[in-house]
Amino acid sequence: RGRLTLSGTVKRVPTQTVTAILPGASKETIIFNTHTDGQGFAEENGGVAFVQLARYFGSLSRNKRLKRTLVFAAWPGHMASDLPQTQGWIDAHTDLVDAAAAALTVEHLGCTEWDDTIDKGYHPTGQPELFGIWTTQGKMFELTRDTVVKHNIPRAALLRPPVQFGVGAAFQTSGVPQIGAIAGPEYLVKISD
Repeated sequence: RGRLTLSGTVKRVPTQTVTAILPGASKETIIFNTHTDGQGFAEENGGVAFVQLARYFGSLSRNKRLKRTLVFAAWPGHMASDLPQTQGWIDAHTDLVDAAAAALTVEHLGCTEWDDTIDKGYHPTGQPELFGIWTTQGKMFELTRDTVVKHNIPRAALLRPPVQFGVGAAFQTSGVPQIGAIAGPEYLVKISD
């Protein structure tokens, strides 16, 4: 058997984020945010949703736009524990965070459920993935609950902080009312023999 030795150097460099702002009549902001460093499309499609939201809201005439300024933030660090993740973006944009009426964090949108079983192997179940939605309690929770019911969002579970799986927790601890929505995929958290 041969032996392969790789050598390399490690260099600390700043990481890039993307922050796009659609001005509203008010300086008050709504922050849409997601991370950019997952392993594939299911992990990293929040940014795709934000591009579509920005296109939609940007296409409206000024008199039909939301009054609040919309902020679309995409940042790295979720998959690397030594990067500041959401908190790094919050710390770098205190003016936008201080003006925030709410934050919405999304990950893994539109995922379908796949399961790995002995009898069928890795296969689709025909169901959407479970959808966990953490919300600040009070009015934010009530609005989220009413929206989930009105639109009959399947397999959604409304959860409440302080314990939160997903990257929206930093907004919660920063005092910004937030919704942190994350769909499975089950394989991210499944434990198999």
